[in-house]
Amino acid sequence: GLGPRKARALLDAVQRNGNKVESRNEMYRELGVLGKNVFRNCGGFLRVTSANLPQLANLEFRQLDASRVHPESYRLAVALCERAIGEEDVEAAVEEHPDKIETVDLLALAADKEVPNKLPTLIDIQQELLAPGAELRGQ
Repeated sequence: GLGPRKARALLDAVQRNGNKVESRNEMYRELGVLGKNVFRNCGGFLRVTSANLPQLANLEFRQLDASRVHPESYRLAVALCERAIGEEDVEAAVEEHPDKIETVDLLALAADKEVPNKLPTLIDIQQELLAPGAELRGQ
């Protein structure tokens, strides 16, 4: 897992990289600190955002990298957005067409993608895209 030593090594690597990381993929592949299993276990908990820092204003950040959607499920998130708006643009779907994301038939999408066991994941992705960071558990 991502314990204190590996977390410190990750933070040190980000500092050596000019205090910036543009994506989870860059964090995993280019910083060279997280192994495959560690990244698989913690990837969904790591967020990559601009944090409203002026020095990062010119960088492009992906909506999915700032979400709770695990990198292994990005292709399902993209498929959901494609089903909603007819294109693979997650940012456009979230910002301009949340109503269409909400009305996607997730059961049909899971069947079409031949991943019926991923219906709970699709539900979580849909909720994360509609209300990023919101509490998903019942009150």
